[in-house]
Amino acid sequence: ALRVREADAGRYATICDFGGERVGAVRGMNAEIDLRRRVQTHAPAVSVVATDTFPELYELFHRGGLAAVAQAEYYAIDGSVIPSSPPGIVLVDHHDLVPGQREECAFVVRGASRGLLE
Repeated sequence: ALRVREADAGRYATICDFGGERVGAVRGMNAEIDLRRRVQTHAPAVSVVATDTFPELYELFHRGGLAAVAQAEYYAIDGSVIPSSPPGIVLVDHHDLVPGQREECAFVVRGASRGLLE
């Protein structure tokens, strides 16, 4: 997904709406790989900016240096989105990396955590 400022949500729906804009991602993450692939195929006028860390990425975004941030969105087993953005940020351009097939991730938890998968 692409994360945009809530005030800009009406301007953008897909990567194609970002022509002439800068969209950022963390270097080497799946979001960057996906963003570059989609820009090359669908929106060559979009400028991709890569940073080394999430703090650098969001600092650039909050300073106005990026129109959007490419970052995965996370879902619970019941299909609901797990909130992972600060207030004032909304998700647009929801898509699967493999069309029609949601990616699955496993998170390893240690310690006294119980009932996480119930």
